[in-house]
Amino acid sequence: MKQDKRGDTLKKKIYTALCISIVLCVLSWLSDYSKLNELTGINNSGLHFNLLTVASILAGFMFTGLGLLISVSDQDIIKKLRSTSIMDKKNGKIITGLWFNIISIFLALIFILDLEKLLRVLDFQYTISPYLIDFLAVFELICLIYGLIFFALSVKDINKVLDTIKESKKSIPPEVVERLKKNILDKNEKDSV
Repeated sequence: MKQDKRGDTLKKKIYTALCISIVLCVLSWLSDYSKLNELTGINNSGLHFNLLTVASILAGFMFTGLGLLISVSDQDIIKKLRSTSIMDKKNGKIITGLWFNIISIFLALIFILDLEKLLRVLDFQYTISPYLIDFLAVFELICLIYGLIFFALSVKDINKVLDTIKESKKSIPPEVVERLKKNILDKNEKDSV
């Protein structure tokens, strides 16, 4: 069975983010623990609401970028690129950024809804470790940072694709462009009558 390379790459990036979060938490717990609470705003639902807003906006723009790439996929130059791994890599960056933003949104919602109170309402009998709460807050921030990085990379890639399409259109002879314009204008005039 063929492995999904993109899925493996995404998993590796998520594992890396998890490891970074663990290392940051352990370092914080070994040093001045209060600094972590200040950084993550564990008891500050306003901060988590702001993080949720930023992650949602980034995810929305990335989803729009993915739609843009799909809409230009019928261009001749893009059809040629589709047979290579170039478009997969560009789409992969957007998908990876979307996943990191979705994770960040999910974790922000957990903090906004106050996980401990929610679990008490559900009659959950165990207490949640403050270390787990710290870890989730740090992981939320790390995912948002990853999402921001992949957002920037995807904007750069989308710009390259659009520039490539623009360059390929410049190679069309001017007389062909004028004939197409005339056909479009004639068709619009007939439709309006």
